[in-house]
Amino acid sequence: MGLSAFIVERDRPGVSIGKEEDKMGMRLSCTSEVIFDNVRIPKDHLLGRKNRGFKYILDTLDHSRPGVGAFGVGIAQRAVEEATRYAKQRVQFGQPVANFQMVEEMLANMEIRAQSARQMYLHTAERIDAGLSFTMEAAIAKTAGTDAGMQNAIDGVQVMGGYGYMREYPMEKLMRDAKILQIYEGTNQIQRTVIAGQVKKKYGAKTAKGSTPSAPASPVKKEAAPVKAAAASVSAPEEKDNEDKNALNMLVCIKQVPDTTQIKIDPVKHTLIREGVPAIVSTFDTYALETALRLKDKTGGKVTVITMGIPKAEDALRECLAAGADEAWLITDRVFGGSDTLATSKILSTAITYLEEQSGKPFDIIFCGKQAIDGDTGQVGPEISQHLNRALVSYAVEVTLQDDGTLKCKRESDEGYDYFAVSTGCVITINKTSYDLRYPSFTTKRFARTAEIGQLTSEQVVVAPEERGLNGSPTRVLKTYTPRHEKNGMKIENLDGKAAAEKLTGLLSDAGLL
Repeated sequence: MGLSAFIVERDRPGVSIGKEEDKMGMRLSCTSEVIFDNVRIPKDHLLGRKNRGFKYILDTLDHSRPGVGAFGVGIAQRAVEEATRYAKQRVQFGQPVANFQMVEEMLANMEIRAQSARQMYLHTAERIDAGLSFTMEAAIAKTAGTDAGMQNAIDGVQVMGGYGYMREYPMEKLMRDAKILQIYEGTNQIQRTVIAGQVKKKYGAKTAKGSTPSAPASPVKKEAAPVKAAAASVSAPEEKDNEDKNALNMLVCIKQVPDTTQIKIDPVKHTLIREGVPAIVSTFDTYALETALRLKDKTGGKVTVITMGIPKAEDALRECLAAGADEAWLITDRVFGGSDTLATSKILSTAITYLEEQSGKPFDIIFCGKQAIDGDTGQVGPEISQHLNRALVSYAVEVTLQDDGTLKCKRESDEGYDYFAVSTGCVITINKTSYDLRYPSFTTKRFARTAEIGQLTSEQVVVAPEERGLNGSPTRVLKTYTPRHEKNGMKIENLDGKAAAEKLTGLLSDAGLL
């Protein structure tokens, strides 16, 4: 027999709460004992499997300990800030006490503890997001963070002297709050036992005197991949090799557009007021990106994003990297400015061909949103398919990879939905899907901040002058406006249901709609 975990409601008969404890610190958090007096619980209140409760407790503690470490880091950081602020203001012997060597050493050590402990809980969070083991890292994060909080509070009181002991200043509260962090969620003495156990597993048992440790079985050597001069730094943290033959190499074309939720219409000119409006990734392009990421989740592979614009467009690419894309390219050159959809599709097609030649691997799928928010022509994706001579599926809302390697596309039509099977090496435009773009993880956000964005100019994307920019753009936009809203309806009143239906049918028939 073992422990089992159950859900027990607060108002279940037999459950009561004891007196509220009067604690030294953490006084904003109420602490009381929970009393169970002959409490009966239904079987369906069992959490997980029977006799697995202790394992669930340990797993829960593994996840909660980094948070306690982060709590300790917060106290450690506040302590060094308060101590430094006071030491710079407090004058003794004609100078601030912050200039005394012993005080400088204490402040330096306080900052070292806070910064070091912060890296530990961030490292642990990164391993959790990456799906890696983290029991030892969680214990280290908890121990390092809470010890840093306690010691910094003690040193902070010392730096502030008698004032640090007074309730008029926050340091004494930090000291009282910090102590419990070393005790709950497993004492720091227990954490060191956990860490030691993990260390012995990690580095193996001690060998007998004179014996030679056995070599690890089947060593595998990995050769470093060559780095191309023009390529972006795109390897996400702890990326795993995927040898699956079904792994897809995908590219998503995106566009940065004004946030339509913040755009207003000029009441006189009936044009968009874009000044001061932030830019976002086109909503339809986010549907395309999420579709690609979902295929990557199932089959493995790689997702590349590409856009064309000014250097500021890197922000949109980093947003895509944070969502999970692996590589980003920006086509940026003044000679491409003013391109309409025809010129844009030509430039993108040429850039796609260049990337395929550089990598030596064609894209299995090229995704585009069906349109940009600020333009409803829906032409770029179809034009790319024509330039590259690849099959096109437009207005797809779902794409899945079949066992035979073909792609099954669910597509919107006037009658509902159509289904198409298409081979890889195609272009797919995505309509509004049932899912939005996923939230970034800690790992992908960190990757997106530092990843290098590949730059492409007219030197790599070689397009004839008459096919790019204004010269390659036969379309001329003279004016955009909001059409007047005219009410042109008819109300059917004072008729029962059958008579109203017959009246409506007659009107539709007369209008040639039936």
